[in-house]
Amino acid sequence: QMPALTKAVIERNQALFNQSNRLLEANSYARVLERGFALVRDDKGQAVKKRDGLADGTKIAITFADDTVQAVIGDAGKTPAKPAAKPRPKADKDSGQSELF
Repeated sequence: QMPALTKAVIERNQALFNQSNRLLEANSYARVLERGFALVRDDKGQAVKKRDGLADGTKIAITFADDTVQAVIGDAGKTPAKPAAKPRPKADKDSGQSELF
C-alpha cells in the first residue's frame, strides 16, 4: 500500500492538474469562436488584428467555430450593395383595410 502522505500528494497534484486543465479550456480561443467570433490569419499564418496593413489581393484564412474558409482582401470579394428597397404599395382604400404603416 501507498503511504498516506504520498497518496495525499498525488491527490493534490491531480486536483491542481484538473483545475489548470479547466482554466486552459475556459480561456481557449475555440471557446471564443463558439461565441460567434472568428480568427483571421494572413498568408503566413499570423493572426490579423487590424485591416490596416493588408493589401488588396492578400490571401487570408478565416476560422469559425466549425470550419476555416479562404478569402482574398479587396473589392473583388465584397458583396455588391443591395439595391434600394422599393416602396410598398399602399392598401387599396376600397378593400376595407386601414393603412398599417
